[in-house]
Amino acid sequence: MRHRFAVLAALIATRFAMADVLSMVQAQTATQHAEVTLSSGEVITGELLRQDAEGIVLKHPILGDVALRPDQFKEVKEIAAPAPLSPWSSYLNTSVSGVQSTNNTIDLRLAGGVLYKEDGWLAQLDAQWYYRANNGQAQDNNILVTQLIEREMGESPWTLFEKAQFEYDQFQSWKDRYSIFGGAGYRLCDEKPLELTPRVGLGATREEGSSDRWYPSLMIAVDGLWTINDDQRVKFGGQYVPDVANFQEFFFFNAFADFVWDIPNTEHLSFVAGIRDEYNSSATDGTAKNELRYYAGIQFTF
Repeated sequence: MRHRFAVLAALIATRFAMADVLSMVQAQTATQHAEVTLSSGEVITGELLRQDAEGIVLKHPILGDVALRPDQFKEVKEIAAPAPLSPWSSYLNTSVSGVQSTNNTIDLRLAGGVLYKEDGWLAQLDAQWYYRANNGQAQDNNILVTQLIEREMGESPWTLFEKAQFEYDQFQSWKDRYSIFGGAGYRLCDEKPLELTPRVGLGATREEGSSDRWYPSLMIAVDGLWTINDDQRVKFGGQYVPDVANFQEFFFFNAFADFVWDIPNTEHLSFVAGIRDEYNSSATDGTAKNELRYYAGIQFTF
């Protein structure tokens, strides 16, 4: 089971390595920033582009390039440049519960992910593990790993994407399922409070332990984010994946919704509660066609 998380561990290591390189490059190319007190008494800050006998030129984040003659300002004070926003973000969250009595039970969920977003590129990797045991006997053991790479098309709301997914389920007629897709997305809503991106792609799916073959698949999916306020948000999504040659009899569907609340007076901790539902038409041998999982726990972002 450990090797199934090797990809996530490698990507997290790459995230920190690339972040370190980015920090060094930014440090080497740091620009001078200044706080300028105008003759009127107002204060503006920005990147100091030029300062000489004719005055100064300041690059303001809203006003753009501002040229000031010597009689238009009183003082120029150098300040530290604002910390650049990193294109990387990562998270880990967990929930654990258990009972030791006549029956000993344990419920465990571990999840983690890495996101890179800059210059029109989105790269994301997420992994989840659900485990439940009663008196030492596993009753649920499921791993889901999803990878997405997406490219914006300039100012157009259209995007191009590649998506791959791996799922392991001890209690399905298939044990390992692999899927890979490529296609187009459309940023239906791209501003707060609601961000919504439907995607349609073609690819292939393989279920080992069941059909043991690759079959052509269609993927219809949607991902969204509803920002309630600065501290609360709901992330949701779903996808429908049928066999192109057999839409009605061979398909799977999954959907999820996570409520995230940033804990007050903490910098990196959040409370997370969510549900994940999955339907497998190919479930046989008495295994469940529909699986509903729900969870609540703590999330750490970095």
